[in-house]
Amino acid sequence: MAVGFPTKVSYANGDVFSASDINDTNGTINLLTSSTLSVAAAKNMVINGAADFWQRGTTFTNAVAYTADRWYQAASNVTTTQETTIVPTGFRYSVKGTTTATTQPYWMQAIETDNAIRYAGQTVTLSYYAATSNSSNVLIRLDYSNNVNEAIAGTYTTIASNSVAATSTMSRVSATFAVPSTAKTLRVLVGAAGSQTIGVTTSFTGVQLELGSTSTTFSRAGGTIQGELAACQRYYWQTGLRASRSFGVAQFVNTVDGLAFVALPVTMRVNPSNSVSAATDFEVINAGGSSAIALTAISFGEQSVDGFTANLTTASGMTTGQASLWRSKSAGNATLKVSAEL
Repeated sequence: MAVGFPTKVSYANGDVFSASDINDTNGTINLLTSSTLSVAAAKNMVINGAADFWQRGTTFTNAVAYTADRWYQAASNVTTTQETTIVPTGFRYSVKGTTTATTQPYWMQAIETDNAIRYAGQTVTLSYYAATSNSSNVLIRLDYSNNVNEAIAGTYTTIASNSVAATSTMSRVSATFAVPSTAKTLRVLVGAAGSQTIGVTTSFTGVQLELGSTSTTFSRAGGTIQGELAACQRYYWQTGLRASRSFGVAQFVNTVDGLAFVALPVTMRVNPSNSVSAATDFEVINAGGSSAIALTAISFGEQSVDGFTANLTTASGMTTGQASLWRSKSAGNATLKVSAEL
């Protein structure tokens, strides 16, 4: 017999209801608790908080740029690497920055308006696992912008900047913030709280931004590894870096010019911008598949959140009307990069 909804107005976890408390039969109601909800998708607004994905590579030297997916290295004179040793229990990776000169190593992530707007006027908690080789303090900072989808390096106002004690082994740190009601974009900052001398390392993982004044068990924004990858690819997708990797099929309109369409693995945040490593890293197969013809130029045409067209140019050797496979050369240096980052 099906169990109906309880009619009791107030009840506690594990309450056993009598017939008068249940619509049609006796039963036991076990309520969801904060621990059972702690790994729910969308609780955490920080994407790739556990540094699971590194589409751009795993080493970045003195680069003010994106490193691990969604994590923007804000200071030069830092080498960011994927770390597998300095990690807390239950995590596979962390982001590690090593100073190459005296500087403050820190990383940022911007949270787009569609996700950040629900935090406007709310109390939130930012937490993460951190370690510094010299046991110096680490940074827990949250910024906001009144602009819709403000760029990662755009104009923000700091809500609060906290300097919190850390050790040389991973420990969890946290701080609570009151988000202004006008906030439309948020920016999370983590890393060292001040300048570090050359050779000091700062590592972090398990970054979480959530509603409320208490940090709860870490949960990926996407809920699962596959969900987290899709969340990362909403902002950036990169493919290539292996021999004879196929990118699509091109239709040649004459003996040198072809047009290819590439479907994206997920719908991106906005129409993306595209780039390639170098046109000469790519090739197409001529009629009958008898030989590979090197490309001399690649440009991009129609763009959408679901896919884009690529204009492929060779010196000669193609056949008008021919459908040809577009791929990387055997050296495996070709990369195709598609970005919709803030």
